[in-house]
Amino acid sequence: MPKIICGSSAGSMICAAIATISNVELMYDWKFVFGRKPTLGYLHEDNWEMFFNMLNGNTVFKSETLKEYIYQFVEDSTFKENFEKTGWILNITVTEDSFSTSRLFNYLTTPNVLIWSAVVASCAIPGMF
Repeated sequence: MPKIICGSSAGSMICAAIATISNVELMYDWKFVFGRKPTLGYLHEDNWEMFFNMLNGNTVFKSETLKEYIYQFVEDSTFKENFEKTGWILNITVTEDSFSTSRLFNYLTTPNVLIWSAVVASCAIPGMF
């Protein structure tokens, strides 16, 4: 299994979900990643359905919904805590706008940043949410 996983925008959601489990769990059952049931707030849909609804635009413009969706996987884990727990080197790219330099978030560059916040920032569409 690879040790490094990278993503931006919608890909950062997939990476965050994968990086919260061990390689053994991932190899044992890929469905483990998205087979978990939501535990927060009003999220009662199947995770796959929720994910595709977000990609289809049904809820993608609600940053609070995105935060709650990602939070169910990573909770308040920082990049450093997640690396120490799982061994995954999670990289998430965040760009302020189309004219800015991208920033790479991981356990070395931003060890104390909450993963869910980097995912929400990576998925942000300037001027929309």
